Amino acid sequence: MTINILRSILILLVIQIHVSPFTDRYPDLQHAILGFIIPVFLFLTGFLFNVRKTMGQYLQYLVKFIVPYVLLETAFVCLSAFLPVRDGIQELTLRNVLHHVLLAPLGPYWYLHTMIICGTIYFLSEKLCNYYSKGFTFSLTILISICLSYFTDIIGTPATLAYFAGVAARRMNWNIEDSFTPSFFAIPILIATICYGVWADTAFASQTSIYCILAGATFISGIRWTTEKLTEKTKEILAFIGANTLPIYLLHPIFTMLSKKLFSSLLIKDETTCLFSLITLALSVAGSLTLIALSDKLHLTFLLGQKKMLRKQVTIISNHNNININTLNHLQ
Repeated sequence: MTINILRSILILLVIQIHVSPFTDRYPDLQHAILGFIIPVFLFLTGFLFNVRKTMGQYLQYLVKFIVPYVLLETAFVCLSAFLPVRDGIQELTLRNVLHHVLLAPLGPYWYLHTMIICGTIYFLSEKLCNYYSKGFTFSLTILISICLSYFTDIIGTPATLAYFAGVAARRMNWNIEDSFTPSFFAIPILIATICYGVWADTAFASQTSIYCILAGATFISGIRWTTEKLTEKTKEILAFIGANTLPIYLLHPIFTMLSKKLFSSLLIKDETTCLFSLITLALSVAGSLTLIALSDKLHLTFLLGQKKMLRKQVTIISNHNNININTLNHLQ
């Protein structure tokens, strides 16, 4: 199983929890999904982060994420003053917009905000303290990040720990395939862990429970086992989606909001919201990829800080002694 296939499943679940009619009807299911997908996604982000960049290369890397983050987060915050967005702002002022863009992101783009901050702390610690031992610089990185998350609201402590757990795994040349053995029995353990976490552990949905770690580990093992049963064509499609998580992540809110307008009549008939959710999921993935493909073709992707964004399937192979990444994935 490539990491891209795992990432494709994660991004589909991310879209699912942003389908508000579905989560409003099944809040426990939303809490169940939140309890493990965010830590796993952040773990993979930290794992894929390449600290061996020059300062110039890192600045180029930052532009690729800061530009779309500022643009889309600003748009989301402004729209939240007029649309029925959960936790939206009540008054559209420059102070409110700047507060949410710089310090407390609204909506789904908080992930980029966290990734940029954690990655920058790690990169600067490595570059500015490179004359110290690697253990010292990594400890300094963790200390600064934890203090920032504990004494401010800029980043969350669970997100920080999940991200740097991935960084630590990368530094130790950790092998994901060997660490998470494919197993059918991981699936019932995952279900049992989620059920217990949702109904007996109030910290589960906020990713502050020990059961989040168990759920994440069994989720990866279960996905690995399931992947082995899929056809090669299905694997290729999933790998393609996984290689393009960034454009899907950036643009899917457009289509989740659009679905509520286009298929409002379906919501009345579809009491379970399952059909509506499947249609929204398909529309979000296809729409995001189509939109970014058109942007690439019309040379408009520079508005999001990149020359081209859509990627063909990218293969990531983890080895015992090294990590051969043919090209870094988008949500690093």
